[in-house]
Amino acid sequence: LIRGLKRYKSGRYNYALADFKAALTPPENLRAQQGRNSRNIQIAYWTGCAYEALGEKDKAKQSWNEVINAGSRGSRSGLNIQGRTFGNNPLAQGELHYYVALVQLKLGSTDNSETIFRELTDAVTNTGSTQSDNTGDPQFVSARRQPSRDNIAMPHYIAGLGYAGLGNNSKARDEFNAALNASPDFLSAKIALDLL
Repeated sequence: LIRGLKRYKSGRYNYALADFKAALTPPENLRAQQGRNSRNIQIAYWTGCAYEALGEKDKAKQSWNEVINAGSRGSRSGLNIQGRTFGNNPLAQGELHYYVALVQLKLGSTDNSETIFRELTDAVTNTGSTQSDNTGDPQFVSARRQPSRDNIAMPHYIAGLGYAGLGNNSKARDEFNAALNASPDFLSAKIALDLL
């Protein structure tokens, strides 16, 4: 994915497309991950962008419709940002809505994209009062909690996505850097910062 994004930024769209497709298929020695790629939404969005850059608009729309469909499924399963919580998987939750809004813009529907981006920018404010102080071992991750440094970094990352969507790269950069200050190995924030 990262190599594909670098190639996309440098205008090598065919190579980027090949990398995005490869990112969807884990190697054989990681069979447990087959079909469980947490970055499928992100990959589908960038695949559509690569197809668009290559002039293949129908394939681009097909990829972007995968994002819209995932957003519809996510909304039906209780994933929403209107309630100002990000559910069990805040990364997937915030990114899902971010990429759905980006796709809506790509497809010419600006109806609620700005609203989604603005709600994402409120992530830091709205999650600050609901975070629990997690003093446990930061290396221990259970299904019920994330390490505290990720709990601190996540709202900054989500807010950064919102600001990036609104075109406010300065504030987006500040939020992504705040996420990385809290959790220096936060790969998604590093990727987002590089894309600004």
